[in-house]
Amino acid sequence: MMLANCEVCNRLFAQTVSPMCPDCAKKEEDDFERVSHYLRENRQATINEIVDALEVPKGLILKFLRMGRLEQRESLSYPCEGCSTLITKGNYCEICQVKKQLIMDQVSSGLKRTNSKSSNGSYYSRSH
Repeated sequence: MMLANCEVCNRLFAQTVSPMCPDCAKKEEDDFERVSHYLRENRQATINEIVDALEVPKGLILKFLRMGRLEQRESLSYPCEGCSTLITKGNYCEICQVKKQLIMDQVSSGLKRTNSKSSNGSYYSRSH
């Protein structure tokens, strides 16, 4: 059993899978159910309208959207973490996703080149 501080309330708890204590995890799940129900009744609601109606933190609604827990729809757009273009799923727009992938590919190929140079079987040795 590992003890951890809850990422929401900072209370100490016996951590299992969630980084939140059972009370905060339950509250988050209750908020998700409320948001989900509200969206079934108000299909064109925006994020700000949900915040105003339910007093659920905007960051929590964004978390639900980014995790894919809420149905994607145009009225629930939010800014890309890379360029602030409005998106309806994930953390990044398609352009930023491609840019991130290109960077990862460059880093990966650089690491492969470095590893192949250092593992070519030759060792430095001093002769006395």
